[in-house]
Amino acid sequence: MTETTGTDTDEDAAAIEKTLTTLLMAFATNNADDIDTVYTDDAEWTNAFGHRLKGRRQIADYLAELFADPRFTAGSATGMPEITVQELADTVVAVWVRADITGQETADGGQLGLRHNHSLKVLTKCDDGRWLVCSDLYMDARTEVTHAT
Repeated sequence: MTETTGTDTDEDAAAIEKTLTTLLMAFATNNADDIDTVYTDDAEWTNAFGHRLKGRRQIADYLAELFADPRFTAGSATGMPEITVQELADTVVAVWVRADITGQETADGGQLGLRHNHSLKVLTKCDDGRWLVCSDLYMDARTEVTHAT
């Protein structure tokens, strides 16, 4: 389910959806061929394990390497991701994505188990009408709690 708030035009909504679809399909198919079309030149990217990258080329190279790793590709989503898009300004949106992933392995061959993976992406509108990711932060929800509500 995708929930969208804001975005000025149908063209903006379509451009945002194109970027998100390209990115989500890259992860779903473990194919980094189009990954460099979704990030800005100076994008920041941090995975759920704290590995931080800077710049489109560094992100694309890392994801190509990750998608070639059989321990990573052993995993798969358990269903469709949940997506919410929120307009922050005329040329900036925040995108929250939640996906459940199972079957991935650690670098030493252990099992990660079911991952409740969340990401927060900030997209900015380019002069040519494209919307690109300028910040991408991934995290896994944990089962331990530090504050009971």
